[in-house]
Amino acid sequence: ADGTAKDHQKISSTEGGFQGILADEDRFGSSVTKDEYRRSGQRWGAGSGRGVPDLAVGASARYDDDGGTNRGSVWILFMNADGTAKDHQKISDTEGGLQGILDDHDLFGSSVTSIGDLDSDGVPDLAVGASGDDDGGT
Repeated sequence: ADGTAKDHQKISSTEGGFQGILADEDRFGSSVTKDEYRRSGQRWGAGSGRGVPDLAVGASARYDDDGGTNRGSVWILFMNADGTAKDHQKISDTEGGLQGILDDHDLFGSSVTSIGDLDSDGVPDLAVGASGDDDGGT
């Protein structure tokens, strides 16, 4: 524990096993959090039994345009033990079952954090920021 990096693994559209489609300037990685499987006993990849933490990765600082201009997204990355992505699920205005309404320039995914299992369904929940959301204001 000398404060230096022990290892690294880049995850992008060209490295680390990630197969999601990214556009130029999606800003994939603008925010990142890991699941809280150690506390809740479950993971976002519930039932996988892998014991490997998964990641939620924002792509929001601008330019993720699912459903409209700069709406943003969060990618759930189901990880391998070697730090590469095994699979993914995108959550945006058009994918992943998002129930909220995103408008142009909301920048959904500008921040993301695991908040435990608020609805007691056995799967950790996320809080996701949308720093450009101006509902109720300008």
